[in-house]
Amino acid sequence: MITTLQQELEEIRSTLDGVRTLVENLFVRGLRTCGPGEQARLGVFSESLEQSGAGRLGSLLGRLRDQIAADDRGAARTLLLAQTHVLLLDRLLTLRVVSEHYRAAIEVAQAAAAEEQGARVIGLEEPDAQSEG
Repeated sequence: MITTLQQELEEIRSTLDGVRTLVENLFVRGLRTCGPGEQARLGVFSESLEQSGAGRLGSLLGRLRDQIAADDRGAARTLLLAQTHVLLLDRLLTLRVVSEHYRAAIEVAQAAAAEEQGARVIGLEEPDAQSEG
């Protein structure tokens, strides 16, 4: 069963994968090779991230798109900042996912322990071999 939080995290991770790929391509090929299609993708990623709560990265991507369109020399710095933010957000999401899995495992273990304790209280479980002898 997939929770809403898991779906949201998966959507953000999918967007981050696309952003990471685009940013890496811009590093390899250079900012001047960024055509209208890639600029449009930067805009889509920007809006998507801003709506999902990653506004800082979204605004950086929007600024990068504008700087590329204006042939602004500051675009290289913005590209570096965007890459740093992508990597940081990816790490934070990973920690969030691991934390949720850990919390769920703890809840399952606690429920199993409570069920086991309840079975002992009402006498459904056989006594230990050590207590018999």
